[in-house]
Parts: sequence; C-alpha cells; structure tokens
Amino acid sequence: MRYRIISLFCCGLFFLTSCAPVNPVSPTPADPPKPSPVTVINLVQGYLNTMDPVGVILDARFQVIDVVYEENANNKEIGITISINCEGLCSRERSFSALMMAFIGVKDKLPGVFPTTLKTFKVLTFKQLAATGEVTAKWQDIVDYLAGTITGAQLATRVTRP
Repeated sequence: MRYRIISLFCCGLFFLTSCAPVNPVSPTPADPPKPSPVTVINLVQGYLNTMDPVGVILDARFQVIDVVYEENANNKEIGITISINCEGLCSRERSFSALMMAFIGVKDKLPGVFPTTLKTFKVLTFKQLAATGEVTAKWQDIVDYLAGTITGAQLATRVTRP
C-alpha cells in the first residue's frame, strides 16, 4: 500500500509540473569571447617566419610584437593595432605588405579570430624597435582584400600613411 501512495504521489507531481504554465525565458545572447592578442600574434608570426625564406636572409625579417584592440564605450572592439618590427630593408609600406601576405597565408584560420565589430585597422611599424611610422585602413577593406573582392592595388590606394 505504501508503495502505491508514493507511486501515485509521484505521478501527480509529474502531472502538475508538466501542466503548469511556464513563461519561456529567452537567454540573453552572450558576447563572443574577446580574441586573445596572443592568438593573433602566434597565427601571423608563424606564417611570417616561413613565407619567404630567401627574403628573410636577403631582404628583411618581420616580427609581430604587439596586438591591441581599441574599444568603444560599450566595450566592443572597434579598432585593432598591430605592431610589427622589421630587421633589414624596412619601410612602413613593406611591413604592411608583409603583414597582408601573412594574412593571405592564414586566411582560412582567421574567421572567428577577429571581432565582427572592428572598423579600423592600424599597423605601427618599427625598424629594430625604433618607430618608423604607421599605415591605417578601414577594416572592411582588409576583409574585402582577404575575400578577393578587391585587389592588392585597390587596397594599396585605400590605405593612409599619416
């Protein structure tokens, strides 16, 4: 008898909970995790070290030394600054070009690495750790270049060198 009472009680409880009106709670979409600057550095640096083995000896060696995100008031990343050091025959344009070559080389690994909220892209260039200048571009131009919707020549005419 005791067995039946428990059994009926459990069935009644199940019945009540399954029939009770429930307001669905819609989860607040979580912001994607902030991309780690180290992830970007490691991804790009690995390619910079291997993309032009002859150029590394005869021309220039490049090293990504820092990646910094600029955030707006809502803590959304709106800009990215990549600092790149060069040893050898260096110019800010050559450093930017090498970085773009590296991006092309790893473009299959880039989706999800950079926030979708980015608007600006800045490259700070150094020669043996002495600042040599900067090159800036709209982030959308970088995305379009990587997707092949604009050419390298088009990207080159859209960058600024303050």
